[in-house]
Amino acid sequence: MGNPKAPSQNVEAKVITREYIKNFFQLDDSKRDKALLDLIMPRLVLQQCAHNNYICRTGDEANEMFFIESGTVLVRGRDGEISNELETGDYFGEYAAISGDKRMADIQARGEVYVFKLDKKALLYLTRYHPGIYGMFLRKVYGQSSERYRKLVRVLNTKRGLSTGGSRRKLTLPSLIINYAFVFWILLMALLFAPDPAAGPMHPVWLISPIVFMVSYLAITQRALETLVFSAMYVLILY
Repeated sequence: MGNPKAPSQNVEAKVITREYIKNFFQLDDSKRDKALLDLIMPRLVLQQCAHNNYICRTGDEANEMFFIESGTVLVRGRDGEISNELETGDYFGEYAAISGDKRMADIQARGEVYVFKLDKKALLYLTRYHPGIYGMFLRKVYGQSSERYRKLVRVLNTKRGLSTGGSRRKLTLPSLIINYAFVFWILLMALLFAPDPAAGPMHPVWLISPIVFMVSYLAITQRALETLVFSAMYVLILY
C-alpha cells in the first residue's frame, strides 16, 4: 500500500472552490455565512494520491472528510469488491468523521487523484454551532444510507432470482409492537435527557445520536419511510 502524499506542486482548485463549499454547506450571502465560509476555506488541505494507492482503509480512524478535486476513486467493501465509484466533485468520509466510527470501506485511487480534506474538528464545530448544517448532513447521510440499502437489496435479489418488488421486510404484529415501543423509548429518553440547545452547543454524543439511530433503524427494519419519519421526530425533539 502506498501512502498518500502532499502535492508535489501547487494545484489550483477548479472544482472544490469557494462557491462549491458554499453550495455544499448550503450557505447564503449573509454576513454570518460569509464569516463561516472564511473559516472553512483555510481548513481545506490538498492531498495527492497516486494510482492504486489508498486514501483510507477499512478500520482507520476517521479524522477528516474528503472532496474530490480531480480523478476517480473506487470504494471497496470488506470483501474487496467495488461497491461504488466516485468522480471529480464527489465527496466521501463525512459519516465516519462526524459519528466517530472507524472507516467502513477502502478508498482506492484510480489514476492520479487530488482531494481536499476537511478535518474532523472543523466538521464537529460546524455541526455543533450551526443546526442548519447539521440538518443538511443528516439528509445527506439518510440519502446515502437509503441508496446503499437499495443497491444491496438489488444485489441480493438478483442472486436469489427475485424481483425488487419483494424486498421490503414484513413485520408481524408482535414485532411491530416491540419495534414501535423501542422507538418510543428512544424518543422519550431524548425528550427527557437531551440538553437545551438554547443553553449552548450540544455535546458531540448528542449530535451523532440521530445519525446512529437513523442508520441503525434503516439497517434493522429495512423500512425507509419510517426511518425518515422517526429520524425527523428525533431531530425535532433535540432542537
